[in-house]
Amino acid sequence: MIKDYNENKEKYLKTNENKHLNDKKKSIKALIVKATLGFLIGVLSGLFSSGGGIVAIFLYEKILKLDEKESRANAIFTILPLVITSFWIYKKEKFKLDVNLAILCSIGGIIGSFIGTHLLKKINSRILKIIFVIFLIYTSWRMIKNV
Repeated sequence: MIKDYNENKEKYLKTNENKHLNDKKKSIKALIVKATLGFLIGVLSGLFSSGGGIVAIFLYEKILKLDEKESRANAIFTILPLVITSFWIYKKEKFKLDVNLAILCSIGGIIGSFIGTHLLKKINSRILKIIFVIFLIYTSWRMIKNV
């Protein structure tokens, strides 16, 4: 009986050790994937300002398999430090910064984000996606028109 117990215990420990090793490999892979996504989002955010958030939403949905609303929430949180970093670099590089414009737009943006976040909870994800695609198409058309 003790022999059976020891054999079963040994099998159990090996199984758990392999499982732990596999879990560790998966978590390292997930960490690398997430850091790589962050790097891509950071580069695009630095190049296009808010473009990083748009890419973040897409990547979170397609690669991390988050739903659209979770992707938006995580993108906002991801973009905050990127925006602060970009601002610091812009200021350091002496890009022209209109502080009055930035403050007034920030006040309006805070109010608008409060309203938009509450609307996000109420709007169906499919409708939200359609509205967003229309916005992107319109914005793209305006940018191409002005080239």
